[in-house]
Amino acid sequence: MGLCRTVIKGMDMRFLLTLALCLSLLGCDSTDEKVIKVAKSTIAEQLMDPDAAKFSDVFVHRGEKGTTNKSNDSKKKVNYQFFTVCGSVNGKNAFGAYTGKTRFIVNLVDVDSESKPSVIHSAYENEGLRSSAVSAKKTEKPESLFEYIYWNKDCADEHHPKTYTGIK
Repeated sequence: MGLCRTVIKGMDMRFLLTLALCLSLLGCDSTDEKVIKVAKSTIAEQLMDPDAAKFSDVFVHRGEKGTTNKSNDSKKKVNYQFFTVCGSVNGKNAFGAYTGKTRFIVNLVDVDSESKPSVIHSAYENEGLRSSAVSAKKTEKPESLFEYIYWNKDCADEHHPKTYTGIK
């Protein structure tokens, strides 16, 4: 009986330590989580009802990484990393109805001395960007302008193949 209590107390202590460690890590955002949060906020702000934005199929591409001089003190160095966040958003129109999934991309840079990543550029697939790119009009698989300019260059990889949804 005494051995059982000792084993249970040991398990409780390990369990509590593991639980404490897990809970302490919950407050920490990974870099991918930070860039996704900033990207979602950036896209939501462009919608008619930002609070109603529903995001799906969101993924991150890591770009160039390096070290450079700090802009206000050339003797100090800072680390940076470029990111592209790709995904879909469903937002509401003026009538309060959801419009359907629309793809988006957001290009960001994360500098280790900054509190959050900075947005370089963002775009989402609106009606004007759904028409075929001029170079793709005579092909079997026409790229839309959005795909030609953004999606297939910044978001396509071995897990996310290029798409061809241009209207001939």
